[in-house]
Amino acid sequence: EPSPEPMYRWVIVTASAVMLAVSMGMMVNGISVFFIPLNEEFGWQRGSVSLINFAGLMGLALGGIVMGRIADHSSTRRVTLVGAVVLGLCILGASRAQTLWQLYLLFFVGGFLGAGALFAPLIANVGNWFRNAPGLALGIASAGQALGQGAVPYILAILIGSMGWRGALTTMGIVMLVALISLAMLIRQPPDQKVATTHGDSSM
Repeated sequence: EPSPEPMYRWVIVTASAVMLAVSMGMMVNGISVFFIPLNEEFGWQRGSVSLINFAGLMGLALGGIVMGRIADHSSTRRVTLVGAVVLGLCILGASRAQTLWQLYLLFFVGGFLGAGALFAPLIANVGNWFRNAPGLALGIASAGQALGQGAVPYILAILIGSMGWRGALTTMGIVMLVALISLAMLIRQPPDQKVATTHGDSSM
């Protein structure tokens, strides 16, 4: 008779949902609220500014493949910690940017090594924790991502109104470093996967 599934799996779901909400909210839709402030300060056209978002999404798409592969051979916690640090630092760096190419580069790296190290590894890890009916858990984690895509731009718009676009990005970068690193520390491999990784085929 199989052992009951550990309750800690719901900690994994919750932490993953919040991490995806913050990271995907920033990388997928977050830059949209910076179009007008960047145009007003630098005179950059909307099309040029929208390429910042494209660079981030390209990084996310490519990084998800590469970092997901690395997570298969490493640990999800290690990969997501790297993603949390890189993403937070890239957003902090973006708050000091003076040229468009700097923003393109920072968002591409933030997508590739940052958000890309969070999305695929976290979703895969959530699924691995649930032997029975993983659909609900994956749905909750995915709902966090969707919720963040609406909530983060709204919060950023409020921050821009009160402290300007640089202050908003600085605040977001600090929040990401603190929140994402703290939550990444909660991420673990499922117990049966850890045994398989440690003992290889000897447990067969």
